[in-house]
Amino acid sequence: ETTYTYGIGFVNQYRRFAQAFLALPAVEGRVLPQKNENVRVRLYADGAEARLGIVNKAFTPQIVTVSVPEKATAVVDLVTGEETPCAGGTLTLSLRTCSLNSYRVK
Repeated sequence: ETTYTYGIGFVNQYRRFAQAFLALPAVEGRVLPQKNENVRVRLYADGAEARLGIVNKAFTPQIVTVSVPEKATAVVDLVTGEETPCAGGTLTLSLRTCSLNSYRVK
């Protein structure tokens, strides 16, 4: 046994990551270009619905402005249900350290 097992600590982070990961569709996403090299955004378009997967790979929390589809008016966090408005193809978010976030585009 090693000290680096999933059974020790960080349970809330594992749970949140799993919920965000499982909320994304099982289709290939399209990477949306971003100015921040620590943030990766993928758009998952599946018919009439679109979802975003946003990863912060930085070791510090980040407040970021990301590019989203122009017609988006808001996004809904698929883990918490929180709605965040967006306009003009930009969305400003506060991202946790080393996190995956999943959103439904409205």
